Amino acid sequence: MSRLLTCLTLIAALSLPSLAQAETLSASELFAIYERNEIVAEDSYNGRRIDISGRISALKQAMMGAPIVLLEAGSSNKLVSCHFPKKAQTELAGLKVGDQVSFSCRIKYRMGNTIHASACSLE
Repeated sequence: MSRLLTCLTLIAALSLPSLAQAETLSASELFAIYERNEIVAEDSYNGRRIDISGRISALKQAMMGAPIVLLEAGSSNKLVSCHFPKKAQTELAGLKVGDQVSFSCRIKYRMGNTIHASACSLE
């Protein structure tokens, strides 16, 4: 019975819209929500802008030169991939692997062990 109550509480919490400001989650919290129930998580977060905090695992560039920052999401093989516009390169130049950061991003989808987010900006 308590497991059912926990699931219902999670579903209700994920379904409520943010009234004041963007929701803030750590990369690990966001990934855990997708692991608990990907159907509910996708319905609640895909396409929505949230603030994501976490430790930088890697800094990369997309094929066209746009920066990508990978955040650790609980273990070395779980990541949140934060895609920035190319013009953000200067802002991101001072970041390094291991830094604790916070970004505002639009959640796109989860594929395997990576949640992809786009249109990111520094907080």
